[in-house]
Amino acid sequence: MFLSNKFLKSATISKESRIIDAIKSLNKSTIQIVLVEDRKKNFFGTITDGDIRRALVKGKNLNSKIDTIIKKKPYILEKKEDIKYVQNILHKKNIKHLPIIKKRKVIGIYSSILPVGKSKILKNRLVIMSGGFGKRLGSLTKKTPKGMLIYKNKPLLEHIILLAKENGIKNIYLSVYYLKKKIVNYFKNGKKFNLNIKYLNEKHPLGTIGSIRYLKKEKKPFAVINCDVISNINFDEMFKFHKKSRSVITVGLKEFSYENPYGVIKNLRNKFLTFEEKPIINFKINAGVYIFNNKVIDIVKKNNIRDVHNLIDFCQNKKFKISVFPIIEDWTDFGLAKKILRSK
Repeated sequence: MFLSNKFLKSATISKESRIIDAIKSLNKSTIQIVLVEDRKKNFFGTITDGDIRRALVKGKNLNSKIDTIIKKKPYILEKKEDIKYVQNILHKKNIKHLPIIKKRKVIGIYSSILPVGKSKILKNRLVIMSGGFGKRLGSLTKKTPKGMLIYKNKPLLEHIILLAKENGIKNIYLSVYYLKKKIVNYFKNGKKFNLNIKYLNEKHPLGTIGSIRYLKKEKKPFAVINCDVISNINFDEMFKFHKKSRSVITVGLKEFSYENPYGVIKNLRNKFLTFEEKPIINFKINAGVYIFNNKVIDIVKKNNIRDVHNLIDFCQNKKFKISVFPIIEDWTDFGLAKKILRSK
């Protein structure tokens, strides 16, 4: 696919930018690459979504400068070429993008990334945990299961399912217990969404992960996401990362920055040491998105594990490999979003 320079404005940032700026650019352009310019608007290098994820895992944060992760000598072309010639280079070099640079200016880019909504089909399954009571949302969930609460005229579950579909997922399992008929009657077998939807029926509450004991074992790993998390996560990249890292569990990680509105004083007893005005605090959270190998199904079943933190502790004690995958795509947790949700 050839993209002109006009389209690439949203994918271009300055070399003085921060990682958070690069992430915003990636999410806006959806082509998984950022083009970096110097102060004179000349091409300076590139950053991919993978570069950012690796940087975050190695200790960089959202406010870190991008200068240390820029590829200053990426593969480029100097003019438009025949598409077969371009495809051959992309394949041989195992790359996804080929910028076209003329007189140090970007005039276009060839990309193997499919537009959002046209991702390749994944055979991996996605389980959405939607059986809980949603007690944190108070009266909103008295007659409506949490996954069926309305946001922008659609149930939360429908948002998650459609985003998963855009990212290539076709086989979806819904874990159900509380007011399950309202979920099953709405989604049925998934035909109206052109998806295959099945249900994990909890006979009694099975916590945040216990229902996967009802899954049949398959060769391919499967994904799990909470029903109150809406994210345009790239499942293909997450599955590839999981396979490459040879992990039993991959945990989705989301990084945030918070600016403390107060000046912070450090002291030793009654002695003043330093003063820092409105420091920025960086922290990482569990994003509620996971990839599991199928051996985890037996672990949950044999050890009667119900909550995901207990599962992770168990696997860690057994020294199974657990990796983290930074989620740089848009991500929202609706678990406490009472003001913007409504009952159906």
